Amino acid sequence: MNDISRNNEAIVCFGDSITQGAGLPTNERWTDKLQGSLNEWRPDTYTVHNCGVGGNTTAHAIERINSDVVSLLPGLVLLEFGFNDAYVFPWSRIPRLSLEEYERNLLEIIRILKTNDGKVILIRNHSNRCMHKQGNGKPFEENFARYDEATREIAANGKIPIIDLPKLMMEYEITIDDMVSEDGLHLSKNGNKLYAKLLSPTLTHW
Repeated sequence: MNDISRNNEAIVCFGDSITQGAGLPTNERWTDKLQGSLNEWRPDTYTVHNCGVGGNTTAHAIERINSDVVSLLPGLVLLEFGFNDAYVFPWSRIPRLSLEEYERNLLEIIRILKTNDGKVILIRNHSNRCMHKQGNGKPFEENFARYDEATREIAANGKIPIIDLPKLMMEYEITIDDMVSEDGLHLSKNGNKLYAKLLSPTLTHW
């Protein structure tokens, strides 16, 4: 990290594989595209940090929040979890984390971030049609729906800004096919471009 980036305002993207952009070169991930948009808006002002780790639940997030995120603060944190928490392994009948665990963990993550001068913006996960087999026999969309609703309730009750990606996809007439890869969940190369496009207006008006 050079001297300029140390002096810039940090924008920390904290999440799972959706944030990490696993499988794509760094310059094709949405976090890098977002950096490019911010550079055009205000050069040498912001540094985007990708703190996404594939497979992470909110429990994993708490384990690594101090080393991976708090060390980068003060700054703005784009927080996006939930897909892995709600996931039901093919050999199981219960989600990786219960809804109550997810809610408790998400609130604790927000508390830690705020305590350490983090300005939190929640991201509501994008629309998807996950093709992964769920052990409880339900489609992933049904398993995830309660976690999605919990995220929105936590944002509303805590007066935390939220970027509502499904709503923005509808407004911009972006389909699921435009956004996701073959598994119906992870972002395609084009989806990463669209992600940055959808997030940029919120940050440039922050």
